[in-house]
Amino acid sequence: MKVFAGLALLLGSVLLSMGVGAGELKGMKFADEIEVAGKKLVLNGMGIREGGVNRLKVYVAGLYLESKTKNHRRILRSKKVKRIELKFLINVREDSIVTAWKEGFEKHAGADYAKIKDRVNKLLTWMSTTDANQSYVFTYVPEKGLECVIKGKNMGILAGPDFAKIFFAIWLGSPPLDHKLRSHLRGSAE
Repeated sequence: MKVFAGLALLLGSVLLSMGVGAGELKGMKFADEIEVAGKKLVLNGMGIREGGVNRLKVYVAGLYLESKTKNHRRILRSKKVKRIELKFLINVREDSIVTAWKEGFEKHAGADYAKIKDRVNKLLTWMSTTDANQSYVFTYVPEKGLECVIKGKNMGILAGPDFAKIFFAIWLGSPPLDHKLRSHLRGSAE
């Protein structure tokens, strides 16, 4: 019995040292499971956002859902709790962030942009120059809205499932911000 207990302890130590229970990419760690608004969310996928002419690695994104799926359309239609975390790998200027976010909203909202413009503008006022190792966490909770935590500070909630759907479409819609990143957030590779 002592031998079995010793082996179990050794195996547990080895598994913990291997990082079981968390995803890691470019040194950025994501828990396999988290609890949000009383719901257990699982890490659906994670990937790197590459941007600019030189395809700089800007941030690592992780997508959490109540249940895993590779179908990005199902994720966007879902009325369940979901979260995307962005962990920055490089410093990014405020004007670059604001421009990219505004373009993403305009592209995915199309003719409905006027309906969400005030909420987009509010989100943009929360943006500032972001340093490497800082993070953004966006959590959609039905009946509540999109909770925005920027660099560790809870900035507020942007109401409406319409806003949240367009927000998540930036990464998961057609066309996405980055095809490779969308594939990884879905938990698959294209």
